[in-house]
Amino acid sequence: MGLPLNYSKGLDRRRSSRRHLTLTQCETDVMEGHVQCRRVRLDLGAARLRRYDARLRALEGEDSMITVDTKSLPATRVAVVTENAAGYGPQNIGPVIGPMYARLAASLARDGVEFGPSSIALYEAVDDGDGTGITVHAAFEIAPDVDSGEDYDVTELPRIDLALTTVHRGSMATIGETWEQFMAWIDANGYELSGICREYYLVSEPAPQENWVTELQQPAIRRQDA
Repeated sequence: MGLPLNYSKGLDRRRSSRRHLTLTQCETDVMEGHVQCRRVRLDLGAARLRRYDARLRALEGEDSMITVDTKSLPATRVAVVTENAAGYGPQNIGPVIGPMYARLAASLARDGVEFGPSSIALYEAVDDGDGTGITVHAAFEIAPDVDSGEDYDVTELPRIDLALTTVHRGSMATIGETWEQFMAWIDANGYELSGICREYYLVSEPAPQENWVTELQQPAIRRQDA
């Protein structure tokens, strides 16, 4: 049975509309991707400028706003979950790591595993071609006899013979500035990085963030030219 001519024209218009909608959505997704990438690069650029400024102040002998200690870190057994973030900085890490800890705590409680009270975060760069992404590991200390669960892994963080540490007090919104000063101090004082950096949360949830105490930990070695 033949279809009316106006039906065929209407069908063509609907198909054209769907194609236009699909193309428009694709263009929007691409534009959003470009904007996000540019935002990450701008954040990285601003962080580099602050880091260079902090290093220059350190080299010129200005008083540091942080105190750095050296210590060894013991081997620590942890339960851990892992995800990727778009980049460094609280604007990228905060939305990722908060839900990770909530999910891990719920899973451990479900399995009857005692954990904490302190927690540890580890960060490492992702080899994704543009150098912006990072892998985030959220971990709780646990007893030696705990095994991996359905939705978390159990591993042992290795002993670190030499770690440089400093303390950040207060909100996670400003911890990036402390990291930048810390990295500048390390570079200016003859050290180089030798492992994955950590944040050890001495005081965190359920305390308000202005009362948080976080130890920044960076495995390091002395530079040969130091």
